[in-house]
Amino acid sequence: MSLAQLERYLDPGRSINWREHRWRFQNVRDDLYWEAVRVRETEATNYRGFLVGCAAYVFNARARTFFERWRIVTGANSKDSKDAPKICAERRMHEEVERTGGTLIIGMVIVGEPQLDDHSQILCPTLHPCHVCRQMLSTSPFLRPDSTILTARPPFKKGRYSGTPLAVTPDHWLEEHSMREVLSKHREPYPYL
Repeated sequence: MSLAQLERYLDPGRSINWREHRWRFQNVRDDLYWEAVRVRETEATNYRGFLVGCAAYVFNARARTFFERWRIVTGANSKDSKDAPKICAERRMHEEVERTGGTLIIGMVIVGEPQLDDHSQILCPTLHPCHVCRQMLSTSPFLRPDSTILTARPPFKKGRYSGTPLAVTPDHWLEEHSMREVLSKHREPYPYL
């Protein structure tokens, strides 16, 4: 690469297409998983032990330097008592994207134990965003219908999944969806279609 090509590549005003965003997301998806695991283990709080972590790969079109254009933003759930309002990991992540000036969520990883969805009554092999989060994300100016949502279980710990109703295979450890596919699976329309 010549110096002129490098300068063009590093220009923070350079237009970035979706193909490049997707390529960059594929290169950081393992990092996103472990960031979601980390915030789940260190920041999530729940009176019944239901812990969720979320990590998103975010683009900032208004960044002043090339190296500020992409970053990882996280969120963890909290519900301190049965009567306390729940604050989902996805909501916390979304608020952080907004607070820090992100312009596009390319993709995200959500890590938590699967549970029956209160709204759709579907039990998925991995934890999907709840109904409220699906609605928030589907109307977000930061998310595209084809943004990637990886839903995953936390890392295995000895004896952890004995008695689980699902067979624990790699297919049940991680699922990859688009935002549109998550809504479709839970029989919810995408608002902009």
